[in-house]
Amino acid sequence: MKNKIYVITHKDFKYNILDIYQPIFVGNKKPTENMKYIFDSSGDNIANKNENYCELTAIYWIWKNIHNCDNVGIVHYRRYFVYGFRSKLVDDKYIEKNLGKKHYDIVLPYKFKTKHNVYKHFIDSPSGKDKDLINLRKIIAKKYPEYIESYDNVMSSRKASYCNMMISSKKIYDSYCSWLFDILFDLEKITDLTGYTQQQKRIYGFLSEFLINVYVEKNNLRVKYCNMYFIENSKFKNFLKKVKLGFRSLFLR
Repeated sequence: MKNKIYVITHKDFKYNILDIYQPIFVGNKKPTENMKYIFDSSGDNIANKNENYCELTAIYWIWKNIHNCDNVGIVHYRRYFVYGFRSKLVDDKYIEKNLGKKHYDIVLPYKFKTKHNVYKHFIDSPSGKDKDLINLRKIIAKKYPEYIESYDNVMSSRKASYCNMMISSKKIYDSYCSWLFDILFDLEKITDLTGYTQQQKRIYGFLSEFLINVYVEKNNLRVKYCNMYFIENSKFKNFLKKVKLGFRSLFLR
């Protein structure tokens, strides 16, 4: 079984990662001689959309250009899946134990609970506008009406997995991407970003964070929730976070 986890980054970074991890640079950047990355600006790509699509330009690139993996994962240069009391980076052993016919279909971060439901949380944040959720629902209702019930369930819930992080079979990954980008490309055609802040212009990356929850619910995917480790600049803070996640893993199975 061949597994590959892609580390999405917009800048050079130094971190001790395992062999199954492959950094991918986003933002329409060009390769340089000393950088051991792959670039979302090569092959079949939408790298020029990075300002609005964020890490989705890398997610698209993996969908279109990687065909030799059984399981693929998405993490970020400062956010990783970790497991066990010692908060180990997710590795081949973890993937092969948890993914497959007898276990789970997809790995996602533990759900984050918000004060209000997902809909209100989005429009009250500096990242979203009400009209975009209205247009998004219209597109789903027209193109994928069978997903509307799941969409409404997610938007009315106070919990969701965020950050566009996942691990699944390449088959599930490809199916999700085909659905996701079909929706977002149509939404892009009718969205006027005039007057949007730089944060709000990242609209499609933000919307996809809860759309993965919609896809998972509608398709009855078996989810393995996993701790997410966010790396700080402070080594002491990183140590404390690992300790906290380690204890959390004892109670969240």
